[in-house]
Amino acid sequence: MPARGVKHPLAILLLVLVLGFLGWEISTQQPAAAPTLAALQPDLVLATTASMQGSGLLNVLLPSFEKRTGYRVKTVAAESRQALATRADILLVHSLDDTLPITSAGTVTDSDLVISDDLVIVGPLDDPARLQGKPALEALRTIASTGTTWVSRRDGSDTNLVELQLWQATLGRDAQHEGWYVSTHAGMTTTLAEANRRQAYTISDRLTFLTEGSKLHMRIVAENDPLLRTPYKIVLGSKPGTPGVNTEGAEALAEYLSSKEARQVISTYGVARFGRPLFTIEQPRSTSPPGP
Repeated sequence: MPARGVKHPLAILLLVLVLGFLGWEISTQQPAAAPTLAALQPDLVLATTASMQGSGLLNVLLPSFEKRTGYRVKTVAAESRQALATRADILLVHSLDDTLPITSAGTVTDSDLVISDDLVIVGPLDDPARLQGKPALEALRTIASTGTTWVSRRDGSDTNLVELQLWQATLGRDAQHEGWYVSTHAGMTTTLAEANRRQAYTISDRLTFLTEGSKLHMRIVAENDPLLRTPYKIVLGSKPGTPGVNTEGAEALAEYLSSKEARQVISTYGVARFGRPLFTIEQPRSTSPPGP
């Protein structure tokens, strides 16, 4: 006999089975994962200098970032003064005289200084002007006073702009109309070849000279001068929220380039090939108040 108060035991059993089945069905349907920012806008454009591209450093750094985040980074070459006119989400460019023209088109990140590379003054193996070991400005002053041939890129590149600043500081004027001053209006490799042909002096980024050095009868005569140091800055391509700009991806890459992992790679890059690092790590900007 059924228990008192239970009028339809089979109906109740059927209802329990149906509800149980529905509950199991619902529990096995996991909610769809929310799409990541990288999945929503995976492509990221990084504008940087030709020398940075040529160094190969980004070929080591970027795959790790892409694997970790899902972003796909495309690099485009742009000298620093023209970089902000380049369609890019983020820039890694030289701060030549620390007055990189940051306008409403771009903003410097809090960790703007990441790394620096440097330039060297190079000349004939016998160093006829006796520049070896002199500071940069003294070396150029000697060039000008002795009329020793100098070869310049004169192409508006970052290296050329540093050179022009150095001549301005040395002579108080542009030296391009001096009889001893030769302009190639060409890149670094061509300019080094011309300086070698003339057995003259020039200024070069260290990487290109180290790479081309075996073909040249030249050596470094002036280096490790603070005036020859060329720091890089990370610049977000546009203000956050600008239509068509991958702000989230740019911020993620900026954070990665300033990370401990990236700094470790940067600090040893070039040692295996050249016996010394090609880049110097800049100290991160402090967020703590200054001490007494």
